[in-house]
Amino acid sequence: MKKIQFSEWGISSPRYWGLLAFLAAVAGIGGLAALYMEHHGHWVTGMTNQVVWGTPHIFAVFLIVAASGALNVASVGSVFGKKLYKPLAPLSGLLAVALLLGGLMVLVLDLGRPDRLIVAMTYYNFKSIFAWNIILYTGFMAVVLVYLFTMIERKMNAYSKPVGVFAFVWRLILTTGTGSIWVIAKRLMDSDDEPLVGEPDARVLEQQRASDAFRIQNMAAWHRTQEKVWEANERRRIQREIEKNMANAEEFVWTARRKDLHQAAPITVAKDVA
Repeated sequence: MKKIQFSEWGISSPRYWGLLAFLAAVAGIGGLAALYMEHHGHWVTGMTNQVVWGTPHIFAVFLIVAASGALNVASVGSVFGKKLYKPLAPLSGLLAVALLLGGLMVLVLDLGRPDRLIVAMTYYNFKSIFAWNIILYTGFMAVVLVYLFTMIERKMNAYSKPVGVFAFVWRLILTTGTGSIWVIAKRLMDSDDEPLVGEPDARVLEQQRASDAFRIQNMAAWHRTQEKVWEANERRRIQREIEKNMANAEEFVWTARRKDLHQAAPITVAKDVA
């Protein structure tokens, strides 16, 4: 096979900027939709007491699974030795990372409060399949980035196949972990047993207490800030009222003085001199 030579995409400038404008418009519509959902609530996505996952979850799962599938092209070239697919391998890895990031960004909306992402990243309940999926998702991105480095850097091409095999196995585990969510959810929904009730885990209670304390601290800080802002605005309002009253008083005094001076001025009458 001939040596691979990469070159720039020969697209005219108007088409290029038009394509970027179209993609920016799509991203803007998505941002407005997310803002609308945050303002009106998740019920606008079709979520109810019976439907626990709405439209965003459908797109999130699709993007996550599509990320695993997008890496197939690179795997065919590196793992299975099909050199015909190697020129498309870097684009395949880049597309896989982009799709996974898009799916995870959609899932952030499900938190209700995006700042709680820090709690999800720092506290893990290893009995939950979602905690394992977080490790699989972040690990997948790291492995694919290393895989891209071995494909793009010529000095590291010798490591492309072993890293590709590792990425291939990792994405199979990732897809299995994502599918396990539906298996566990279906088993619970189809069960005729009573809902699972038990003593909450001590770690979960600790997380809840830490989350409540964090929320209380934020609320207290917000109230203190609002009080300071109100006091500052009130002081400015009073100062403006004082300045306005002083200006009115000065204008009244000067008007009265001008009136008194006008009334006290001598009246002179011109006489004809014979």
